[in-house]
Amino acid sequence: MKKKIAGLILTGLLISCTTHSTSEVQEPSTLLKLQNIAPIILKENPPNGEEIAPNNDIPVIWSFSDPDGPKLLSFIIEFDTTPNFESPDFRTFTETQPNNQIWFPTRPNNTYYWRVHVSDGITTTTDDEVFNFKVLNN
Repeated sequence: MKKKIAGLILTGLLISCTTHSTSEVQEPSTLLKLQNIAPIILKENPPNGEEIAPNNDIPVIWSFSDPDGPKLLSFIIEFDTTPNFESPDFRTFTETQPNNQIWFPTRPNNTYYWRVHVSDGITTTTDDEVFNFKVLNN
């Protein structure tokens, strides 16, 4: 009698069980991405279109916030002398929070384009807003 009851209980569990194909099951990392809000970057210095006196290095500063709360953020800062970031002058720097400033070496009579990407470990923003600044002649 006990075997029949156990068999009926197991049969009942199997009948009420829902199956999903592998294409319907989301990976845990996918679920985190769906719930995560990407961090926000605001560029502060140099301002867009700024003309700067010749100098060896200039401070590049950005601020950030993460709507999901405190996490360790990492930043990729890209510089180039062309707005498509594909010249031989392309440079990239990586920083982690709490740093939000780097010193970028410049040459006189050049225009530099820059953008910042930020990652909270789940989502990395693609910064579509490109800033530029011009370093004047000596």
